[in-house]
Amino acid sequence: MEGMPGLIEVWTLPVSPAVLQDHSLPKLLSSEENLRINRFHKPEDRARYIVAHVGLRSILDQYFAIHKESQTFDRTRAGKPFLVKARGNDPIYFSLAHSGALVLIAVSRDMEIGVDVEAMDPTIDLSDATAFCTPVEISWLSRLQVSQRISALYRIWTIKEALAKAQGVGLRISLVEISVDLSAPDRPEVRHAIFPSRPWFVEELKAPLGYASAIAGLTNQAMVRQLDASFHDGELLSH
Repeated sequence: MEGMPGLIEVWTLPVSPAVLQDHSLPKLLSSEENLRINRFHKPEDRARYIVAHVGLRSILDQYFAIHKESQTFDRTRAGKPFLVKARGNDPIYFSLAHSGALVLIAVSRDMEIGVDVEAMDPTIDLSDATAFCTPVEISWLSRLQVSQRISALYRIWTIKEALAKAQGVGLRISLVEISVDLSAPDRPEVRHAIFPSRPWFVEELKAPLGYASAIAGLTNQAMVRQLDASFHDGELLSH
């Protein structure tokens, strides 16, 4: 990452039940995180949490050279997590998202970022979309064929979530206040009037079939590099 200003790296990690058999992974997490794991009733939820949070620690270890077990996290007043020991050092920004059997972790040295991923539910209805879509978006979606509509709906959702997370506001705003136009020829057009007037960009990510994902950053433009990784014998390996 060094020497490449404007670079965002997005790591994709699969969630496998096998991580529950690797008892070395929870040892890398804090006592609070382990308590959280024990509150999950479903094995897939426990596996997803382990992959996400051990993965985050492993990736930040690579960028910061701060041992995984020594990392301490806190949250801003708006709820955005940050690495405590990074304060006062060269900054590093990250964002975490997970859905279904995927975890996405985005990292940058230059800008606030937000990443989102959603596993598509083929039974979702337009009435469910009113919570995050504008009336104009709903009208446009209603004119699409059902197969196209589901994909477009999730694309809109992930773009809005990524931008809100990059801005550090999370669920403090209504996503209806952000407008996404997927009919633009080159890339989606995103409009809003609720964030400070500073530069930002949004880009859709390559995702496996049945998923939608997007990355946003507070910059005019950025280069996005996607990486695949998985756990093997307690270590996170890129491939």
